[in-house]
This record gives sequence, C-alpha cells and structure tokens, in this order.
Amino acid sequence: MEGAKVIETAGDSVDFSFSVEDVEYESDFLKLVTTKTPQTIAAVANIPSWTKKEIDAETTIRVLDGVQDRGNVGTILRRCLAFVASLLLIESADVTSSKVIRSSAGAMFQVPWMKVSRPEAAEALLDSDREIFRLEK
Repeated sequence: MEGAKVIETAGDSVDFSFSVEDVEYESDFLKLVTTKTPQTIAAVANIPSWTKKEIDAETTIRVLDGVQDRGNVGTILRRCLAFVASLLLIESADVTSSKVIRSSAGAMFQVPWMKVSRPEAAEALLDSDREIFRLEK
C-alpha cells in the first residue's frame, strides 16, 4: 500500500514501511510500488481477517454482488466506515487489490468485510433477524 494516511489507518496490520529515501535509486522504489506517480512512502501489511460475529456486530450489513470495479468497492468501504456497516462480498473485486486499498483510503483495515458465496450470504442474512433491502441496477 502507498501513502502515509493509508499506512497510518492500517495500524498494527503493517509489517514494515519504506520510503524513497530507503533505496539507493528512485527507480528502485518505483519498481516496488504499483502507481505511476506514487507517494513517497509505501508499506506491506497483513490482510485483516474478520469473523462472522464481527460482521454481525455492525449496525448494517451491506452486500455487494458482482461489483467488479475496484474503485467502487473502495468507495463503498469508505461509506461502510462512515455508516458503521460491515461488508459481505459475493463475486466482487478483490478487497486486497492495490486500487481498492487506495480508493478505500485504508478503510479495508477498519471495516469488517468477508468474501462469501451466494448461499452463505443468503444464510447469513436470513439468520440475522434484520430488515433486508435490495437495490438493483
């Protein structure tokens, strides 16, 4: 991941960070990051792992079904953080991709999220005793 704010948000998940000053040549730093115009600091972090109990503890559970745009998934993670919601992902973009991490501004380290199959999502929602709203395109 890249950027001081995202690294700070990741907190204890960060294994190590490095900056452009830590390498002999700037070109070496550019080989280690994924953006064309990176920030001056980057890090490697552990992927958070959430339990069903942590997912259920949030006020709202948002479900994404087939959302492939990584920027949209990151934006939705930020909205989940703002509205105290957890996130279930069904056949959606990978939350751990660098674009999702960037567009989520690190929210993927704070919002309980979990990849699930369609039957697992249906079971979890039906067992939850929550109101269910469905939005379609």
